[in-house]
Amino acid sequence: MTSVTYAVVFSGQLIDGFQVISVKAHMAKLLKADLNKMTMLFSGKPVVIKRTADKAEALKWGSALKKIGAAVRIKVIKKKPASVNT
Repeated sequence: MTSVTYAVVFSGQLIDGFQVISVKAHMAKLLKADLNKMTMLFSGKPVVIKRTADKAEALKWGSALKKIGAAVRIKVIKKKPASVNT
């Protein structure tokens, strides 16, 4: 059996029409992030904001972040359980 984890990933990109200062302010509030975390989020490197086994929860987070202008994507991470030798 394969277990699935959903990751909400942000790479510092914005949705067209949004201003970076506004997106940063809304993300800081939503994520309860300090200046160091915000710097990391907007570094241009992919950062996992939320990891969950619940697809609905991942979509909810993705939708909320897109609504404030963050161009996030939902990535599916499949893990195969380790085989047990008997």
